Amino acid sequence: MKLGHLATTMAVSICACGAMAQEADLIRDRLHRARDLYESDMQRLRERVLSAIDRKLEAASRPGRVDQATIDEATTERAAFLTTGAMPDVSNIDALRKIEQSAREKLIAVYTRAQADYARADSTQDAERIRDEREWFDEHFDLVPWGDNQIGNALEVRVTPEEQAFLFPPEQGDYRVEIIAQRFDGGGALSVVIDGPDARSYECEALPDPEGNVRILLTIAEDMVSADLGAVLIADTPLDEAARGLTLKSLDASFEVSSVRYKPVQEGMWRIMPDEDPVSPVEDRKQDRPVPILPVGAKGEGDCIHSQRVEGTVRVAVEVLAREGNRADLKVQIPGTGETFRVTCEVRGTSVRAVNVEQTRPPRGRSPFRVTETESSSGRIRDGVLDLEWTVRGSSPHVGKNRDWTVRLQSVRF
Repeated sequence: MKLGHLATTMAVSICACGAMAQEADLIRDRLHRARDLYESDMQRLRERVLSAIDRKLEAASRPGRVDQATIDEATTERAAFLTTGAMPDVSNIDALRKIEQSAREKLIAVYTRAQADYARADSTQDAERIRDEREWFDEHFDLVPWGDNQIGNALEVRVTPEEQAFLFPPEQGDYRVEIIAQRFDGGGALSVVIDGPDARSYECEALPDPEGNVRILLTIAEDMVSADLGAVLIADTPLDEAARGLTLKSLDASFEVSSVRYKPVQEGMWRIMPDEDPVSPVEDRKQDRPVPILPVGAKGEGDCIHSQRVEGTVRVAVEVLAREGNRADLKVQIPGTGETFRVTCEVRGTSVRAVNVEQTRPPRGRSPFRVTETESSSGRIRDGVLDLEWTVRGSSPHVGKNRDWTVRLQSVRF
């Protein structure tokens, strides 16, 4: 995803209509509640993973039955999990992965709903921002545990109208930060400015709960800055590289910061040990061989949401025309209008991503849409059910020049 396009889509719109702003707030609050639940689920999962490693260590350390090789393996697995979120080789690994997958899918579903709700509320920029955040979240791994609290017992961090606090993350590359604070004077908000190069920055604002408590979760990366929980982006400008410094400030309130924790963000659905298969394909346990994913000739039907159409959800038919290596060519047709696409996808495990999209037949009575660039895509296929979204840029006499165009396939069952 291009940084210029990202900065445009992340711009926070200011709506003059009070009802629309209130609806947008409800959408954001629903997403934040879902994120809070996801964070709780992931914390419990991290504890279960560490418990599973501890049981493995205990079993290998029994007097008279010491298994040094397993002890060494479990010790390495624990260190890998704490630093990268790498999944260990334990007896309940499948159950642990299913928990992670379930939590992820629930949050993605809320992201998808929020995107649609913002679009219906004519808040296009918010809808595009949520889409970018959902795609970024879907492409990265969040199981790595949080680091230690950077504020020790002897260190006091306060933010007042006269005094700002400066934080310098220890993580290199993409990271997340959690900030917990308590308002002890005044009635205003706590702001976090994420400093970037050339005086460019993002700023988010957090209003405390009725008891004055603030908990902020931010994702900060080279191509994404998002306020995941407890805060709202109120201003942003493009960044050329990952932001490194954080400034805490408040115009009319005083806060005491009690906890600041960081964690790296890993790319991929889940991290695994180096000697494991780098993806987790759907396996046919009965036949001890992989289940074919999108084989040639496979046909499916499902629903489609099309950003250039006003009909809402329509039916779609999909057929696999070719399959070679990690590539699959799909014929995607909307029977109601006759519109047809040829979509070349990259398939890795259960992850599906459109890398080239061509409109081979326009809707009846419409001019062809000439695609000049496939900008972004994400999707998955599980148990023969495909969900896939892509955004392209192109031109046609009906929609104009250099227009973005998003198509989302939902629950296409083969």
